Amino acid sequence: LILLIAVPILMFIAQRRISQTQPIQREWQAIGNRSSGNVSESFSLMTTIRSFGQESRRLEQHREEISLFKSKRLEHFRIEWRLNFISSFVVALITTGALAIVSIGTVQGHYRPGDIFLVLL
Repeated sequence: LILLIAVPILMFIAQRRISQTQPIQREWQAIGNRSSGNVSESFSLMTTIRSFGQESRRLEQHREEISLFKSKRLEHFRIEWRLNFISSFVVALITTGALAIVSIGTVQGHYRPGDIFLVLL
């Protein structure tokens, strides 16, 4: 009975996690790919960049990309942390509820003490 309530909640949390994090994950992957490409290009064109005095512009561009990458990763992790906390809280409530039901049943004589261990596993 408890699982009939808990499973849909946990499935909703998982679906929400995917729908919220997938677009952000695509963004930071694209930013990372673009940044890697720019760094590779900078190394291969080092003499040209130096001859035109563009080192500071390239460095600033790289810093901006890294900053954007970090902010997207942090946004992604914040969503994950929040939803993991909610999911863990729901699982803790389920476990506590099941343990309470079996404990009360054991005190009333409906269950044996071994049933408590079965619920905990």
